[in-house]
Formats: sequence, C-alpha cells, structure tokens
Amino acid sequence: MLLLKAFHTLKVELTHHEKFKTRKEAKQEIFNYIETYYNRIRMHSTNDYLPPVEYKKTHKAA
Repeated sequence: MLLLKAFHTLKVELTHHEKFKTRKEAKQEIFNYIETYYNRIRMHSTNDYLPPVEYKKTHKAA
C-alpha cells in the first residue's frame, strides 16, 4: 500500500502537469524528484512527519 501511495504522490506532484519530450527526459526528472525532494525534503506522515533521510538518521542513533 505504501508503494501505491508513493506512486500517487509522484504522479500528482510531478508528472500530472508535465509534458516530457522523451522517455529519457522523464526518467531524469523522476530521478531528480525522488533524490532531491521526495527523499530529502518532503515530510512523510508514516515517518513522524520527517523526510526519509532525517527519519533514518534519528532512528539509527536511537
């Protein structure tokens, strides 16, 4: 279920309003979105409203 939510979020926040010229361009934009925003900045309710990177840091230390 979590994977489906992630794809829904990706579609709504990135691809719904974009027109990509090539598959390569789409893949690059999706990669950038996941690596620079989704994993580092975007808060996730399942992670106590922390980005995944921050959540991992705080729970490794605990």
